[in-house]
Amino acid sequence: MTVAVFGAVAGLLFRGTLDPDQSQTALNFFLSAATGALIGLGMLGMHDWFTWRFRDWLRRQPLIIEMALNGLAMAVAGVLVQVIAQIVLFGESLADIISLLPFDAALSLALAAVFVTGVHVVRLIGAGQFVSIMVGRYRRPVEEWRIFLFVDVKGATRLAERLGPVAVATLLARFFHDVDEIITDHGGEVHAYVGDAIIVTWPLRSGVADAACVDCVFAMRDRMGHLAESYRREFGTVPEFRAALHCGPVVVSEIGLSKEQVTYFGDTVNVAARLESYAKQSNHDVVMSGDLHDRLGPAQTVAIEDLGPVSLRGRARPVHLYAMEPKPS
Repeated sequence: MTVAVFGAVAGLLFRGTLDPDQSQTALNFFLSAATGALIGLGMLGMHDWFTWRFRDWLRRQPLIIEMALNGLAMAVAGVLVQVIAQIVLFGESLADIISLLPFDAALSLALAAVFVTGVHVVRLIGAGQFVSIMVGRYRRPVEEWRIFLFVDVKGATRLAERLGPVAVATLLARFFHDVDEIITDHGGEVHAYVGDAIIVTWPLRSGVADAACVDCVFAMRDRMGHLAESYRREFGTVPEFRAALHCGPVVVSEIGLSKEQVTYFGDTVNVAARLESYAKQSNHDVVMSGDLHDRLGPAQTVAIEDLGPVSLRGRARPVHLYAMEPKPS
């Protein structure tokens, strides 16, 4: 919807600034807005298809190659939509369409370059953090209730000894890439990658809604099951992971100058990290604090085991914990 609105506004601006006065009728403004919206949607559709169709290949290429090819594909889509609109909506002659092709191509390339650059800036920062930085939401520290998920790949050190550091780094990069869509589909935001671990966060309300944070963990596990054979062919092993979930108040603040980011301060993050350490030392792959358990609705797809109060390293008071496993089908 955002892309369509942006395209419609661009169409109106072009009609109002570049076309002769006699062509600036109400109908032509409407048709220009519709054309702009269609061009935007066409380019977005090409971007989504291109990145999906060549996802694995693109991941192995330099970023400049990915951006150039993606931008070129989007520009082609933009020109095609523009030509169709000129024929269907405006009834322009073939000679006029050909004469306008250089301008249409240059415009589509410029729009594609802006779009692709913006997409990769958002990818580098993270969508949630990008929006927060742009609107200045956390210029001053703000207290929020949030859920944190720590996901840690099992036996990463042993894998590095067996596969070598380059191969295990490649495996971890692919794992992070493969679970990213699962995280975003469940409303989570990747806060950081730390070695062989991912830190994911949700606002409390959206994370507990329909137990999205819990479902995310087991959807990640399902994704690894579906990709198991592919991992075996490439690496000779399939990554397994542990997960720890906790919620509580944190102070959120924008920090940094040369590299701005949104970060979280408070005991909640420390407890979540301790839960992940506990999962390493126990036989439980997925653990959750009582603070989060008490805010979730009845479990529909997972079996929950009450572990009772557990002493965690660096914590004076025990923390009530629960272990989770998928319910038998």
